[in-house]
Amino acid sequence: MPGTFSYDPPAGTVLQPGTEALSVTFTPADSTDYTTATASANIDVGFTRPCITTTVNGSLKISKGESVCIRGARVNGSVAVSGGALWASGASLHGSLSASGAMALTLLSTSVTGSVSASSTAGPVIIEGTATTPGTLRGSVSITSGNQAVSFEHESVRGSVSITANRGGTNFSSDNVTGPVNLSGNSGGLVVNASTVLGSVSVTANTGGTAFTDNVVSGSLAIIDNSGGFEYSGNTVKGSVTNLGNT
Repeated sequence: MPGTFSYDPPAGTVLQPGTEALSVTFTPADSTDYTTATASANIDVGFTRPCITTTVNGSLKISKGESVCIRGARVNGSVAVSGGALWASGASLHGSLSASGAMALTLLSTSVTGSVSASSTAGPVIIEGTATTPGTLRGSVSITSGNQAVSFEHESVRGSVSITANRGGTNFSSDNVTGPVNLSGNSGGLVVNASTVLGSVSVTANTGGTAFTDNVVSGSLAIIDNSGGFEYSGNTVKGSVTNLGNT
């Protein structure tokens, strides 16, 4: 039967842990003789081993095919994700966190004493705290070349932040950053809202629409060559501002 399928979430989405609702709508090419059809189902997304809930002394490696949960626990060492997936909530990681080619990376109200780096992630990168329990990142942050959405919200960062060349949309909201921030070359839309940055900020060559609203920047701001829609309002910038080529 000729027609089109529309999936929610889109086909290929890497799902987060818990019960996820899946739905599909089929729209026939011949709307005279046939009607639109829909179907839905739930899927439970779990982990490949029980959640880590006690202290881990030493480094932790997560390999391809593994999905690891850290819930309210402490890891006294570095964490490396290579092809697998990490979900952490209320955790304390005393070392660096690196992810290369991971299926997904989720940190919820989690503290990391070392640097955080993620590159070429297949699924979403979600690094979020809450207004009452923000995440705490004491080193630098680098998120680059991800294939799905990046959400970086309610985080306190003592180092620099670089979020570049990610696809699927980027949300950078309600963050406090001591060092410089670089948000460049991302596609799918960029939202920068209600954040405070003590260093400089560079927002360049993002596509799919850029909104830079209600932020406080103590250093300089360069917001250049962003396309697909542009909003700039309610910001306080104490350094110089370069605002050019945004469409």
